[in-house]
Amino acid sequence: MKIVNQIINNECGICVLAMIINHYKKSKITKNELLAKANLSVNGISVFELERLANEYSLNASSYECKAEEVFELAKDDYYVVLVNKDNLAHFNVIKVISDQKLKVYDPKDGVYYWDLDQFSKCFLGVLVQFNKQNDVLKVTSFDQSYLKSIRVIDLIIIFLLELVSIPFSIILSRYLNYVINFVIVHQILKNLLQLSLVFFFFFLINSFKQLLFDLFITKQTNRIYITIMNYINNQLMYKQQSFYAKTNMGELSQIPSHILSIINFLLVVRTKLYTNVLYACVISVILGLNDWLLLSISLGFVILNGFVALFSYLYNKKMASVLLNHSQKNFIKYQTFLNLIKEAFFINKSTIAKNDYDQVQASLMNDTNKSTLVNSHFKTINNIFNALSLLLITSVYVYLKISKNQPIDVGNLTFLLFLHQNVSSGINTIFDYLNNQASYQQAKMIVEKVLFMNNINRDGSSLTKIDSVQVSCFSKNYSFDEHTLIIGHSGSGKTSLLKAIIQFYEPHFNVYFNQQSAFDFDFKQIVDKVIYQPSTISNVDFDLAYFMNQIPDSQIDIVFKKLSQFTNINWELATSQELSERLSMGQRQIVSFLSLLKYKNKLLLLDEPLSHVDGATKAFVLVHLLPIIKENNLVLYVSHDNLLTDHFIKVVNLNA
Repeated sequence: MKIVNQIINNECGICVLAMIINHYKKSKITKNELLAKANLSVNGISVFELERLANEYSLNASSYECKAEEVFELAKDDYYVVLVNKDNLAHFNVIKVISDQKLKVYDPKDGVYYWDLDQFSKCFLGVLVQFNKQNDVLKVTSFDQSYLKSIRVIDLIIIFLLELVSIPFSIILSRYLNYVINFVIVHQILKNLLQLSLVFFFFFLINSFKQLLFDLFITKQTNRIYITIMNYINNQLMYKQQSFYAKTNMGELSQIPSHILSIINFLLVVRTKLYTNVLYACVISVILGLNDWLLLSISLGFVILNGFVALFSYLYNKKMASVLLNHSQKNFIKYQTFLNLIKEAFFINKSTIAKNDYDQVQASLMNDTNKSTLVNSHFKTINNIFNALSLLLITSVYVYLKISKNQPIDVGNLTFLLFLHQNVSSGINTIFDYLNNQASYQQAKMIVEKVLFMNNINRDGSSLTKIDSVQVSCFSKNYSFDEHTLIIGHSGSGKTSLLKAIIQFYEPHFNVYFNQQSAFDFDFKQIVDKVIYQPSTISNVDFDLAYFMNQIPDSQIDIVFKKLSQFTNINWELATSQELSERLSMGQRQIVSFLSLLKYKNKLLLLDEPLSHVDGATKAFVLVHLLPIIKENNLVLYVSHDNLLTDHFIKVVNLNA
């Protein structure tokens, strides 16, 4: 079973489910696809949600409460999911019993390891989940990668040509210099000296010039691509549902810029170098073989040895990539928490705890980083030793062959052969450099695509231009509103909670429909723009006198202003918004805030006792002259405990009934 690594703590359930689905369905379901469909809290998914998601992917999942000893009886010869205590958090693992006293653990956080019965008993939380495959065809969602269109084909061609031109030019130049020097100069020592000097001089000159052009072009294109993708991502983040933020964290989001650069570097540079170097390795191997098959055999032998070193390096770095990323994100979050707490002097105790937590995570990050650096240094040292031995052996064999045949030692030709060998070795090592970078690239791509596609994956592009009706299921009751409605009831009957359930349409435990369509069919920003909630407590007001006057029929302007001024003592013509906020009583603020509703059209207005602090006469005047205008342009749900408002609404919902 292939491990799907978690990056943040609450992903473990998603990861083990991806592992199970991919095992049973022989598929490649990504963690992002499951995250997009999951109801995920900051603590992760529940066992019930795990079962629901499994069923959506054609797997029957059944959970059982059992003891650790029973797991060893039930979980033989197949894969199961168990809930265990890990770092004082509930954590999902995949297990398989391999003997009466031993089981194999597939942990999305720590990889593969083994537990005996005693170790398992200490952390098992008593929940086992069994899976059975259905015969339905699995539908895999593919993510649109249009965000990568800013990486143009012409850019890749130019980079490929820049990489392509230097090595053959160096080979041809070295051979040409060798022939010219052999033809012009007779003295062998002088000939060898010139060959070495000129070959290395032109080789480094060509490569330096190539690298300059390469860096200039890469920098320019990277900046262009980075700005394009980053702007696109930031626009997506602005419209996210609130539930999205339970599926990520600030550490992950803060690293988006570096992840974009990793993606660009991999696609522009690393991938192109792989193609060119492998191509050259094949061509150069043929050239080296034509010169001397024995030297080719030695070269390939050391290339294979270096290949094994690179393979071990790749496997190690692949494992460490997710570990370091996880530590890095935790480090960011802990430090952010610490900084927020030290701003408040009375949080000294909490600040101390936060600092200790940060120090522990920082120490873990530094230890793993240093460990990774040290191990990679060892790999490089071994690789350099093999390279030195290969050069020494090839030189020795070449000299021996020349002496045994009584031929002069041609330093230019030897340099050419060593140059060929180095390029063969470099070409093969490029494969593993590519694989090492691919692990980081896949991690970066997964996180970037999470931001781009999460909460957008099931959208059908519905447009919400006007809300004509709203349906909501909450607190075990169903409500439907397709006309202006007065909602009444005693204190504590749930009037405000009903309005807030509509506002919190993104919460998985509320089912909210606008115009007979699920709220999740619409873009988040559309709903936020169309749903206006006005509470009874108004801290400030935003009133535009000129706009207000334009909304009142000309025949009523004088009457409305005179009456409102008489009732409220507000000087409408002199007051500014800032002055109103500072000077008005709560009742006056409610009136002005209610008048501000005149600016809305085609909205759903959720009014929570908007005139509760206004006296009866003023309230009656406002309801008679201004409420009809507001109702004409919008759908109004008005919450009140005042039964007098029933005269102004055809539909009345009594929550006490």
